[in-house]
Amino acid sequence: RKEIACDYTDRIEVAIVSDQDDVNTAIEEHRNTICTETLAIAIDNKPLADVEAVQTDSGKIFVRKVTQS
Repeated sequence: RKEIACDYTDRIEVAIVSDQDDVNTAIEEHRNTICTETLAIAIDNKPLADVEAVQTDSGKIFVRKVTQS
């Protein structure tokens, strides 16, 4: 959030791209909680266009601020 100039109240889109089955299962099982806790409007398993990924031990994470219209 800090690196993309998000306030803690801004809505975001998140993508987590992992080849680890346990990570993907955990995301599916806890999707609603993750969205609620991070203010994410969506969590996807495909890279977000025009977003630089952060590499973690569990895979790549993409975060994009949602623009309000």
